[in-house]
Amino acid sequence: MEAINTSEQAPKRPVFLLVLCILSFVYLAFNGLGIIGGYIAGPESAESIKKEKASLDKQMDDLEAQGATEWKPTIEKFKTMVVTLNRKFYYVQAINVLIFLIGTAGVIFMLIGRRLGFHLYIIYSLLSVCSYYLFMSPSTVPTIIIVFSASLSALFVFLYSRNLKWMR
Repeated sequence: MEAINTSEQAPKRPVFLLVLCILSFVYLAFNGLGIIGGYIAGPESAESIKKEKASLDKQMDDLEAQGATEWKPTIEKFKTMVVTLNRKFYYVQAINVLIFLIGTAGVIFMLIGRRLGFHLYIIYSLLSVCSYYLFMSPSTVPTIIIVFSASLSALFVFLYSRNLKWMR
């Protein structure tokens, strides 16, 4: 009978990877709750959309009063986004569920040490950044949303990549 060499066991999971996975799970949990809440609440009513647009108009007036007129196109894009995404509510929610599932699977696979999880996480990141373009014209998507989302995604992909040598 051959003795089992305990020194050849798989190396322990890096603590940094565990921290990243926990942060990702927290983010995904809030995202999942938002999706569930969206399905429960359903699309917003015309009156609610009018209130949101009025609120954005007030913000635009306040910014213009302060001399920040460069924000006017961005706020106009937000108004367009509110209307468009509400009109395509169930399609948007279905895509969000798919993106959520890909992200969750990616984080779970990375947590257990599978390199496939990293690749799924990259797909999740790209889909979450580009999902607005599935429903809206690129000229009507606020740039600030894309820049923020892409920056956060790139940061997490980079941080996860630091743990690739542990994954198999």
